[in-house]
Amino acid sequence: MILLHNRLKKLNQRIYPRHLFYGPDWLLLGLNNACNLHCKMCDVGNGHTESNYSQNLTGNKPLNMPLELFKKICDEIGHFYPQTKIDYSYAEPLIYPHLLTSLDYARQKGISTSLVTNGLKLKELAADLSVSGLKYLNVSLDGPPKTHNMIRGNPHSFELAFEGIKRVLELSQSEIKILVCHTITEWNYDKMIEFVNIFKSLQIKGIAFMHPNFVSSAMALDHNKLWGNAYPVTDSSLSKMNLDNIKLPVLFEQIKEIRKIGLPFPVSFYPDLNDLNILSVYYNNHVQTIGNHCWDTFRNIMVKPNGDVIPGIGKCYKVVAGNLYQNSLKEIWNSKTLAQLRSDLIKSGGLMPGCTRCCGSFQ
Repeated sequence: MILLHNRLKKLNQRIYPRHLFYGPDWLLLGLNNACNLHCKMCDVGNGHTESNYSQNLTGNKPLNMPLELFKKICDEIGHFYPQTKIDYSYAEPLIYPHLLTSLDYARQKGISTSLVTNGLKLKELAADLSVSGLKYLNVSLDGPPKTHNMIRGNPHSFELAFEGIKRVLELSQSEIKILVCHTITEWNYDKMIEFVNIFKSLQIKGIAFMHPNFVSSAMALDHNKLWGNAYPVTDSSLSKMNLDNIKLPVLFEQIKEIRKIGLPFPVSFYPDLNDLNILSVYYNNHVQTIGNHCWDTFRNIMVKPNGDVIPGIGKCYKVVAGNLYQNSLKEIWNSKTLAQLRSDLIKSGGLMPGCTRCCGSFQ
């Protein structure tokens, strides 16, 4: 039955993308406009306020999503799309003042929840989270302690997150599934083997290595020639990071060795690049397409603290599909704005030039 349902969804997406006869898989929440770390590879953390990514995540009011808006979201999910899950995504959910109350409300409504965090406050909140009904916890860690702390701009961030992970596992008795997410950068690409070995004794769900998601100046130029009027892009996630500083043969050896290590949990790479040549294309030849289709715009939407709804994930184009104070979730999911974007993606072969180094292109 699930297989048939998925096939029908794919058929809907390809043949009639302007109207989807199913609801979103995930509703991502931009809960707040602030973060408590200053990550070198993140536009929010390093102050690159002009990028699409930064403006999608920050810059509007209110600072925090009102609890009343969160409850409205849950109520509409229950009414229109009861299978939709909520992901606490941006900017840093653990500093959201209504976190525990909102998780309890979602649990009462029978909505499955996931949360992405830098883990700085995880140890402090572990006891409450362990009984909150949270299903999945994704903790972002970017190398062994010294490396991670340098990247994140806090001398204790790794230790606090790691202790938090252990505490949640202990208290929740593994009912909360924990995934560790690692973004590959110029500062940690040669320390990935050391990183995975740190977690050998923990009952985590797995480790996911993410090649950097970015839009380079060359990608933005190519994209804006074709789509600048409808979906303008800026460079993003590269203002402090120089991809040329990543020695690709070293990175490739790290990936190969990690695949050989016997670990008690799976390790994955996004995208899964198994050849040094294709790895070089990803990092050096940005105008060459990597990936085949963005399905995130057909599966997910994101709600900002002011009720604005944007497509896909936070890295997508600055396109407002509606506002939950004026429109229902059902109206927005098949709004003219999202219908046009989905149709334009199909016409573009699945990806626009600004999409080709985004995680949504590799799912």
